[in-house]
Amino acid sequence: MKHDGRNSHATGSAATGSRNYRRMEEELSDLKNQLETVTRERDKQKEQLIRQGTMYQELDEAYGRLSQDATSEKMACEELIDQLTKENEGLKEENKQYQDSIKEVDYIEQPDKPSRPGY
Repeated sequence: MKHDGRNSHATGSAATGSRNYRRMEEELSDLKNQLETVTRERDKQKEQLIRQGTMYQELDEAYGRLSQDATSEKMACEELIDQLTKENEGLKEENKQYQDSIKEVDYIEQPDKPSRPGY
């Protein structure tokens, strides 16, 4: 039997087409795997961003509460300082009056002696 070029060419074209089809399937499969990997990574990052956003919101709210508490406490301390300062001024004045009274008593009891130094 004689070989004619047409049959072998047809067989060769079919084999080439089959190889091209397989290569294209492999490339598509690789691309699909890459896409799945990228999608999984994106989903992980999205979950991480959501967790971090939630954590940030919770921390921000906690900071707000603590800041408000600290401001209230600071105001209460300032009021207490003002009250104690006024009280201290009153006690200083009272102390001065007592010291003056003591000077007078010392002077009356011992008129010959000079008053104590520092009074």
